[in-house]
Amino acid sequence: MRSAHVEAGEKGVSLYPVRLRYAPPAELDLMALLAGMRLRVRYGGWNREPFDSVSPFHVSLYELDGAKQQRPARSSRPKRPPHLRKK
Repeated sequence: MRSAHVEAGEKGVSLYPVRLRYAPPAELDLMALLAGMRLRVRYGGWNREPFDSVSPFHVSLYELDGAKQQRPARSSRPKRPPHLRKK
């Protein structure tokens, strides 16, 4: 899905493109693992319904893996996009 974040200000209008795509739970689990996190719990919705193969939604809670609890050095963190930076 494509969209855009629009900011209107004194200097005019700025458009920031946004691309979204569906990622299944297994792919999110892999991304979390590669980032040093692990799945803590997964529900089938915001009311903590059980998650199973026919659940149309999921709410997943990840946590840092116990062996990797230290935060990365500030310089190694990615910078925020300009439209999300504090002014």
